[in-house]
Amino acid sequence: MNLPEYDIIRVILEGKDNIKAACPQDAVDPKDCVLWFARKKLDRKEKLSKYCGKNEKMFLKVRLQTKNQKMPQREARLDKDAQTKMMQYWHRKNEEDKRLKEEADDDDYLNSEWANPKAYKSALNGMAGLKFR
Repeated sequence: MNLPEYDIIRVILEGKDNIKAACPQDAVDPKDCVLWFARKKLDRKEKLSKYCGKNEKMFLKVRLQTKNQKMPQREARLDKDAQTKMMQYWHRKNEEDKRLKEEADDDDYLNSEWANPKAYKSALNGMAGLKFR
Protein backbone atom coordinates (compact mmCIF):
# COMPACT_ATOMS: atom_id res chain seq x y z
CA MET A 1 0.00 0.00 0.00
CA ASN A 2 1.66 3.21 -1.20
CA LEU A 3 -0.39 5.61 0.88
CA PRO A 4 1.38 8.20 3.04
CA GLU A 5 1.23 7.75 6.82
CA TYR A 6 -0.98 10.82 7.34
CA ASP A 7 -3.63 9.64 4.86
CA ILE A 8 -7.01 9.03 6.51
CA ILE A 9 -7.73 5.91 4.45
CA ARG A 10 -4.48 4.30 5.58
CA VAL A 11 -5.19 5.14 9.23
CA ILE A 12 -8.68 3.60 8.97
CA LEU A 13 -7.46 0.47 7.16
CA GLU A 14 -4.72 -0.15 9.71
CA GLY A 15 -7.24 0.27 12.54
CA LYS A 16 -5.34 3.06 14.31
CA ASP A 17 -8.40 5.33 14.45
CA ASN A 18 -11.88 4.76 15.82
CA ILE A 19 -14.22 5.09 12.82
CA LYS A 20 -17.42 5.18 14.89
CA ALA A 21 -16.21 8.20 16.89
CA ALA A 22 -15.36 10.10 13.70
CA CYS A 23 -18.78 9.42 12.18
CA PRO A 24 -21.29 12.27 12.66
CA GLN A 25 -24.46 11.65 14.65
CA ASP A 26 -26.82 12.41 11.74
CA ALA A 27 -25.08 10.00 9.38
CA VAL A 28 -27.31 7.68 7.35
CA ASP A 29 -27.16 3.97 8.10
CA PRO A 30 -25.69 2.14 5.08
CA LYS A 31 -28.28 -0.63 5.34
CA ASP A 32 -31.24 1.74 5.27
CA CYS A 33 -30.11 4.29 2.70
CA VAL A 34 -30.97 4.98 -0.94
CA LEU A 35 -28.98 6.83 -3.58
CA TRP A 36 -30.80 9.39 -5.77
CA PHE A 37 -29.44 10.52 -9.12
CA ALA A 38 -31.21 12.62 -11.75
CA ARG A 39 -34.46 12.47 -9.76
CA LYS A 40 -34.43 8.66 -9.89
CA LYS A 41 -33.99 6.18 -7.08
CA LEU A 42 -30.99 3.97 -7.75
CA ASP A 43 -31.42 0.25 -7.18
CA ARG A 44 -28.79 -1.42 -5.00
CA LYS A 45 -28.58 -4.45 -7.30
CA GLU A 46 -27.83 -2.45 -10.45
CA LYS A 47 -24.52 -0.94 -11.43
CA LEU A 48 -24.17 2.84 -11.82
CA SER A 49 -23.32 2.34 -15.49
CA LYS A 50 -26.96 1.44 -16.10
CA TYR A 51 -28.04 4.93 -15.06
CA CYS A 52 -25.23 7.11 -16.38
CA GLY A 53 -23.24 5.18 -18.98
CA LYS A 54 -19.71 3.79 -18.96
CA ASN A 55 -17.74 7.03 -19.17
CA GLU A 56 -14.97 6.67 -16.58
CA LYS A 57 -14.31 10.40 -16.31
CA MET A 58 -17.89 11.29 -15.45
CA PHE A 59 -18.66 13.27 -12.30
CA LEU A 60 -21.91 12.29 -10.59
CA LYS A 61 -23.71 14.28 -7.96
CA VAL A 62 -25.88 11.90 -5.95
CA ARG A 63 -27.99 12.33 -2.83
CA LEU A 64 -28.08 9.88 0.04
CA GLN A 65 -31.32 9.50 2.02
CA THR A 66 -33.04 6.90 4.12
CA LYS A 67 -35.60 4.61 2.50
CA ASN A 68 -38.63 6.16 4.18
CA GLN A 69 -37.76 9.72 3.11
CA LYS A 70 -39.22 11.27 -0.03
CA MET A 71 -37.33 12.26 -3.14
CA PRO A 72 -34.82 15.04 -2.34
CA GLN A 73 -35.64 18.56 -3.42
CA ARG A 74 -33.93 20.09 -6.39
CA GLU A 75 -31.17 22.55 -5.77
CA ALA A 76 -31.99 26.11 -6.67
CA ARG A 77 -30.37 27.11 -9.93
CA LEU A 78 -29.75 30.61 -8.64
CA ASP A 79 -29.08 31.90 -5.20
CA LYS A 80 -31.23 34.71 -3.77
CA ASP A 81 -28.78 37.49 -4.64
CA ALA A 82 -28.42 36.45 -8.28
CA GLN A 83 -32.17 36.08 -8.62
CA THR A 84 -32.85 39.57 -7.24
CA LYS A 85 -30.21 41.04 -9.55
CA MET A 86 -31.77 39.31 -12.55
CA MET A 87 -35.25 40.55 -11.57
CA GLN A 88 -33.94 44.11 -11.19
CA TYR A 89 -32.25 43.91 -14.59
CA TRP A 90 -35.42 42.52 -16.20
CA HIS A 91 -37.59 45.23 -14.63
CA ARG A 92 -35.17 47.99 -15.73
CA LYS A 93 -35.07 46.56 -19.26
CA ASN A 94 -38.88 46.45 -19.48
CA GLU A 95 -39.16 50.05 -18.27
CA GLU A 96 -36.58 51.14 -20.84
CA ASP A 97 -38.43 49.26 -23.61
CA LYS A 98 -41.69 50.98 -22.64
CA ARG A 99 -39.97 54.36 -22.69
CA LEU A 100 -38.38 53.66 -26.09
CA LYS A 101 -41.72 52.55 -27.57
CA GLU A 102 -43.31 55.81 -26.47
CA GLU A 103 -40.46 57.78 -28.06
CA ALA A 104 -40.46 55.64 -31.23
CA ASP A 105 -43.48 57.39 -32.77
CA ASP A 106 -41.19 59.61 -34.87
CA ASP A 107 -40.07 56.78 -37.19
CA ASP A 108 -42.69 57.50 -39.87
CA TYR A 109 -39.92 58.39 -42.31
CA LEU A 110 -39.26 54.67 -42.80
CA ASN A 111 -42.38 54.39 -44.98
CA SER A 112 -41.37 57.26 -47.29
CA GLU A 113 -40.05 56.70 -50.80
CA TRP A 114 -36.56 58.06 -50.19
CA ALA A 115 -36.01 55.52 -47.36
CA ASN A 116 -36.69 52.53 -49.64
CA PRO A 117 -33.54 50.34 -49.65
CA LYS A 118 -34.39 48.93 -53.09
CA ALA A 119 -34.94 52.32 -54.76
CA TYR A 120 -31.44 52.49 -56.25
CA LYS A 121 -31.71 49.04 -57.84
CA SER A 122 -35.14 49.73 -59.30
CA ALA A 123 -33.93 53.08 -60.70
CA LEU A 124 -31.00 51.38 -62.45
CA ASN A 125 -33.28 48.71 -63.92
CA GLY A 126 -35.75 51.31 -65.13
CA MET A 127 -38.50 50.03 -62.87
CA ALA A 128 -38.74 53.13 -60.66
CA GLY A 129 -42.15 54.44 -61.79
CA LEU A 130 -43.94 51.10 -62.26
CA LYS A 131 -46.70 50.00 -59.97
CA PHE A 132 -48.15 46.52 -59.94
CA ARG A 133 -51.76 45.75 -59.27
